Amino acid sequence: MDATFKREIENYLVFKEGKKTHVFAPYEDVQQHMYDLMQQRHQSWSKDKTASKLMEQMDLADLQDYYEKDGQKHRELVEYFLQIDHFIDSLA
Repeated sequence: MDATFKREIENYLVFKEGKKTHVFAPYEDVQQHMYDLMQQRHQSWSKDKTASKLMEQMDLADLQDYYEKDGQKHRELVEYFLQIDHFIDSLA
């Protein structure tokens, strides 16, 4: 059983370039995809900085990615942020 619907946190991110947006598949190797793409373009790319580089271009709508389970839509990343927020509130 996986802890999240998608492979890694990077799979929730999107790559924006101009008017184009690439949404990664749930089990795609995002770090390798971006590294290969930038190598083809002869641009440097650090795999360990993938998440921060992609997040710089994202807005709130990009975090609304969802999956369906039992006929209900789940916005998993938003739900995790809310759980963390509730947990922090419970510590006070």
